[in-house]
Formats: sequence, C-alpha cells, structure tokens
Amino acid sequence: MQRDPLRRLYQLGGFAMELGAAAMHSSDAMIDAVRRQRMVRDAVDETVSLVIWSNNGPIVIHVEESSRAVLMTVRPGTLLPLCASAAGIVFAAFLAPHLTRALIAAELASPDNDPAPIVKSTAKLNDLLGRVKRERYMVNRGHLLPGVMAVASPLFDPGGRLIGVLSVIGRESHLTPERERDLIAHLLRIAGHEAATAK
Repeated sequence: MQRDPLRRLYQLGGFAMELGAAAMHSSDAMIDAVRRQRMVRDAVDETVSLVIWSNNGPIVIHVEESSRAVLMTVRPGTLLPLCASAAGIVFAAFLAPHLTRALIAAELASPDNDPAPIVKSTAKLNDLLGRVKRERYMVNRGHLLPGVMAVASPLFDPGGRLIGVLSVIGRESHLTPERERDLIAHLLRIAGHEAATAK
C-alpha cells in the first residue's frame, strides 16, 4: 500500500490492483456493476467511481470519467476513509457491523485524521447511517475534498448482498440544487432503488 501525500489518500500497489482487476472482470456481479456505472455516467455526465469493500476499507476499483475536465483526485486503487467519504458512509450503513466497527472506532477516536470524519460521535454517526439506510444514498459536499461533491448509493446482487457502491463525483460549483436532485434520481434508479425517495 502506498500513500499519496498530495491527495492525503492511500493507494494499492500495482500488483494488488492487477489482482483486483482480474477478480472484477471474472464476476458477473461486477460486470453488471460496471455496466450500471457507465449508465450513471452517461445519464448525468459526471465522473462515477465504483468502490468495493476490502480488508482495509473502501477501495476504488474503476472510474468512468465525464466529458468535462474534472480534477481527478480519486483513481483506481485509492483507499477511501470510512467516515469521511460518501462511499464509506454507505458501506458503514449496509455492511454487517462487525466488518466496520474497528475502523469506525479508530477514525472517530483520532483527532488528527485528515480528512476528519463527517460526524464526530458514534451517536451522530448512527443517526446518519439510519438516514442512509432509509434513503439509499449519501451526499458529501466538500468534506473529503474542497469544492468537490460526491453522491453515493449501494449496489446489491439479486440475493440482496452488498457488492459495491457507485459514487458520482463533481464540482460543487456547477451542481445546482435542481441538478443535484436529478443526479440523485438517476443514481437511485440505475442502482435499483426506484422506491427510495430522493429528498
């Protein structure tokens, strides 16, 4: 694992990424996830990352870029913080608690985490996770990266198992409230959560 000092995020080494890519392309569920990822990108014309769960936390395995020039700070191999990213919060909401408990405790307990957690206490985090479970998405405005907004939603296989998270990434400056509502609606529909209400 390697740390990028400029982006303050960790990345997997080349060999580990090759193994992950091979696994992704051998899985029907992951192939479908990439198909949905591209559908979201085409619908909203924003960069979309596909994030899966690893032993070290959420990790980006595939990125579909928009037609616009966007400062790409999240690339394949980037390890995201659990409590300071939209995708991380979605994993915390839908994974079994024993998979995330230790990482959540470590991130909330450290005052020096950079970036800092979106919420600062277990009680507030539990409230946030409850809302994400109901609404099926999480919005992070400029918290992980200044000026960058992310909207994340879970992907489940036909058996209801969480297989990954789609995270739409764009500049806050051109995501108006109306465009944000449209983006969330497209993301929920394509991720298979049409019954969820985007507020």
